[in-house]
Amino acid sequence: MIPQLEEYDIKKVSLNKMIGELVKKDIPQHIQQGLDAIRIYGNEGIHPGEIFLNDDQETVEYLFELINYMTEELITKKKKVTNFYAKLPFKKLEGILNRDKTTKL
Repeated sequence: MIPQLEEYDIKKVSLNKMIGELVKKDIPQHIQQGLDAIRIYGNEGIHPGEIFLNDDQETVEYLFELINYMTEELITKKKKVTNFYAKLPFKKLEGILNRDKTTKL
């Protein structure tokens, strides 16, 4: 999912490095923590290590919920806001652009 986030321009490498790149681009801490939780549980499920995964229903449901939450935060919410914003009248959008030009000076 991370390489598909066009606005962040993250190259496909290890998941740990991709999350690190997102952190450098100031993603919110709760998003970083969610992605790392998914990464660690997923990795430990493949390679036995410190976390004992017995595939209990609560853990599996939580991981699916967490994946859905990360998708909502990183993709869905932004698209919803962007689509709604694009429907604003042209003159109003123009006013916002002008405001932002003078604010950045």
